[in-house]
Amino acid sequence: MDPWVLWLIAAVVFAVGEIATLGFFLAPFAGGALIAALVSAAGGGDLISLLVFLIVSGVLLGALRPLARSHRRMPAQL
Repeated sequence: MDPWVLWLIAAVVFAVGEIATLGFFLAPFAGGALIAALVSAAGGGDLISLLVFLIVSGVLLGALRPLARSHRRMPAQL
């Protein structure tokens, strides 16, 4: 099986896990796996795909998690 297919499967698993938990923790990893699948399909090696996954997931987690936590504390609008 091609590595990009495995990355795509990982992205789907992370996305489904995010839908099931609603904790906004797995969504950045789904995004990282999706970008790694694109890099792998474009001809990047396994190590490059892994580094892209780690970097993109870390950036998305660092940028989006505080934003999601601040929206959890907002009062409900009437």
